[in-house]
Amino acid sequence: MKILLLVTGVGYGDSTREEANINELMKQDPKTRIVVAGYDNSYRYFRGKLPVIKIKGYRLPGTKLKFNVLPFIFYNYLLPFIWVFFALKIRRAVKAFKPDVIISDFEPTGIALAKLVKKKCIVIFGYDPELYKEYASKHRLSWKTRVEAWYFEQIYKKADHVIIPSFFPERISNKLSKGEGIEEQKFSRVHVTVRKGPRDLQPKNVLMKKLGLKKQPIIVMMGGSEFGYSLAKKIRKLTGTFDEEFIAFGGRKKLRSAKNFRHYRFKENFLEYLKVSKGVITLAGQKTLAECAIFKKPMLIFPIKHHVEQEINAYSLRRYAMTGSAENLKGKNLKNLVGLFIARLPELKSKIEQAKIVDGGSKEIAAIVRTLLRQRTKH
Repeated sequence: MKILLLVTGVGYGDSTREEANINELMKQDPKTRIVVAGYDNSYRYFRGKLPVIKIKGYRLPGTKLKFNVLPFIFYNYLLPFIWVFFALKIRRAVKAFKPDVIISDFEPTGIALAKLVKKKCIVIFGYDPELYKEYASKHRLSWKTRVEAWYFEQIYKKADHVIIPSFFPERISNKLSKGEGIEEQKFSRVHVTVRKGPRDLQPKNVLMKKLGLKKQPIIVMMGGSEFGYSLAKKIRKLTGTFDEEFIAFGGRKKLRSAKNFRHYRFKENFLEYLKVSKGVITLAGQKTLAECAIFKKPMLIFPIKHHVEQEINAYSLRRYAMTGSAENLKGKNLKNLVGLFIARLPELKSKIEQAKIVDGGSKEIAAIVRTLLRQRTKH
C-alpha cells in the first residue's frame, strides 16, 4: 500500500495526529510506504522521519482571537492558484511514487493533485457538518462563520471520502469505525487520536523529576497562529501575580521568559508535560483538546471567533471546560478569568474525568483507508 499524505503546517496538531495514523497503518501493514507533503511545521516535523515533499499552504493572520475573512483573503488570495501550481509541480514526483490513495489533513492541494493523477482523495478534518447544524440552531452566527462553514463543505464535496474525528462516542458507528460498509457513505466519524495515552508514559513523580519541575505547571497551548501568540503574551504579563508555574508551547516566535513563565516552541515529549500538568489554557484546535480530554486535564478554552471549527470544538466540550473569548483579553478581564480557572481546577478535574471521550481513532482510520483501497481494487 502506497499513501501520499498532505498535512497542514500551521501548527503541530495535524502532524502529530498523522504520525499516530502513520504508525497504525504501518502496524497493520508493515509494507506500507508513505510520502508526506507539507510546509512550515509539518515539513519540519516529518523531515528526517519520512520522505517529504515541500509545498506551500495558507496563512492565518490576526492577533485578537478573531478570524477575519478579508485579511485572510488578502494574505491568501493566490492560494487557489498556488494549490494548482504545487499540484502540477509535484505531479511528476507523485506519478513516480504511484500512490494508491491521497490523504489530506486538511490541505486542499491534495484534492487538486488527486484529480490530476486520477487517484482517490480522503480528507481528515475536525469540522462536522451535523454538529455545525446543531451549533447554528442554538447560536446566532456571523456571516464570516457561515462563509467558512460553506468553504469547508465545498472541500468535503470534492473529496471521495471524509473522516471526522469526534468527541461524541454516540455519533460513531461501530460498523464504520471498523472500516465496514463505507462504500455507500461519504462520511466516517471516528474516535479522537492521540500518539500516547497516560498509561503509556512514566508515573507523574518520575516525570516531574525527569523534567526538572518542582510543582505541577499550567500549560498554555499557543498553536501555530498569531492568535495563540497574542494570548500567551498577555498571560505572560500576569503570571507573576499567581503562585503557579506556566509553561507555553507553540507559536512562530520565541517568547521571553518571565516570573513563573517559560516558553518552548516545540517539545517532542510534550505529552510528558501534559501528564504532570494541573490544567491547560488553550485555543480550540481539536488535537490539543483531544489530548487534554484523554489525559483528563481541566481546560480553559479560547476558540478563535468566527473560526467555525474552533467554535464547534469548544461547543463540544462546553460541559467539561471553561470557555474564554476575545472580550476576556481586555483590561483586567484575563487576570480575573485565569484566577477563576485556577480556583475551579478541582471542579473542572472532576467534570472532565466523567467525560466518556476515548481515543482509538488511528485504528479506525487505518481500517477505513484499507477498506476503501480494497473496494477500489475490486472495482
